[in-house]
Amino acid sequence: MYKKNKIWTLYESELKLPSVPDMVFAKNKMIIEHENGGKIEFNALDALKQVGDSPHDIEVAHAKVWQEARSECEFSKKVVKNYDWTFSTSYSGTLCKPLVSCDTDERINLEKLKIPEEILFYKEIFLYEDELDDNGCTRCTVKVRVMPSGFFVVLRHYLRVDHVLIRVNDTRLYHEKGKEGILQETSSRHSPMNKLKVDVTTYKNPDVIWQYLSLIKEKFCKILPQEADNRTSVHI
Repeated sequence: MYKKNKIWTLYESELKLPSVPDMVFAKNKMIIEHENGGKIEFNALDALKQVGDSPHDIEVAHAKVWQEARSECEFSKKVVKNYDWTFSTSYSGTLCKPLVSCDTDERINLEKLKIPEEILFYKEIFLYEDELDDNGCTRCTVKVRVMPSGFFVVLRHYLRVDHVLIRVNDTRLYHEKGKEGILQETSSRHSPMNKLKVDVTTYKNPDVIWQYLSLIKEKFCKILPQEADNRTSVHI
């Protein structure tokens, strides 16, 4: 979590929010870098820049009280319309040239990823989190898994508003060794809690609950260098 320093100043100048999550891991980032230039980066600042991109369609009894409790925050000096107090983000990573993204018919083979294989490297990186004043949880994380056959990344925003809904926005990246480019799949899933037919103990486990949520939208892309080259590396 950051304090009032250069990082705080950067966040204050870049964000258009009256408040930020209670826990922002501003120094955490993950970068997938191509040897010939270009990269895909995951960081908290860019994720928070996209808060509010989606319509603010969540109304709970404590929402107004929650926002008023933060009225003294320095960010509140800025005028913001339709502020999303859940910090939901549609962020799917920051793509830097000369890498480009294009639509594709290819899909990530999730069944292949279930086959036991040596894990050369694994890391979960937290970008931000907030318990919404005990009304639930909003959390943005990125996980990376490197195997002999390639690497797999999951960027996830998980939102749980108790007694109301659960939403999971996922971005999955997969590069298979020997093949060109990185497959990217983004999806948004959402269900009211009163429609979920699962044990309530799974509500707090995003790795499980996402499978039971209704699919709202999805997109399939392939990330490639402008000059075809499949050499990629992961930097944490």
